Amino acid sequence: MVAIGGKGQTPELVDGPGWSRPGLDVAAGRYPLSVERHVGRMVDHLVPGVTTLTPHARYYALHGLVAAQADAEDLTVPAAQTLLRRAEVALAALSFAHHPQALEWLPRAHGVDALARRLHSGTVTMSEAEGPGKNGYVGNSWGFWAPYAGSEVALGILGAGPMPVPGPRLETAALRAGLGALLELAAEDTLNVDDLASFGDRLCVCAGGEHPDGEWLANLMCEPGGPAEAGSRSATRRQTI
Repeated sequence: MVAIGGKGQTPELVDGPGWSRPGLDVAAGRYPLSVERHVGRMVDHLVPGVTTLTPHARYYALHGLVAAQADAEDLTVPAAQTLLRRAEVALAALSFAHHPQALEWLPRAHGVDALARRLHSGTVTMSEAEGPGKNGYVGNSWGFWAPYAGSEVALGILGAGPMPVPGPRLETAALRAGLGALLELAAEDTLNVDDLASFGDRLCVCAGGEHPDGEWLANLMCEPGGPAEAGSRSATRRQTI
């Protein structure tokens, strides 16, 4: 970058692209040069199954747990949708109770902003909060599952299909040990935010790495015992990580 002035050109320090404000806290899109498709292709090659949502890794486990529960109870699609939405509301509420102020290193749990009025009032009525639409925590009948579905299928957490079904790499025992209590909260009619604080160390979206579901997911992502042959997607992901 040069500035024209006086008798010639004067070098100036380049402080980053002018089309994008610097910083890791920028939430808006950052692809004005239409390179998103190419970046996404390279990410899929180097770390298959990883996306911009992977920092919220506990949702991988949550959706796997919902799939296992729906399969065990032979739930219909509408019943599975309701279970998933109620579980996501419970996760959002108790994560807010654990960290009323946003963490610097992790975005808020999905739906916290939409539930803000209810959370600050101290009470969340499940039948109102979980309903899809402008009065609920999300507009989609499948909650926040859609952005995760492709990664969860690629990792073997879920099988392909129109609803979450257990995949070949799903370990139900680990998920129930880590997140099973969340399903109990999801079945409640009303959640009291103050009461939820005691669940934070076990069930908060920030706490997955310290519990069996987090250990399972870490092994799934890095696969220390996975195939090492060249070209293996698991080996590529492991080597990149």
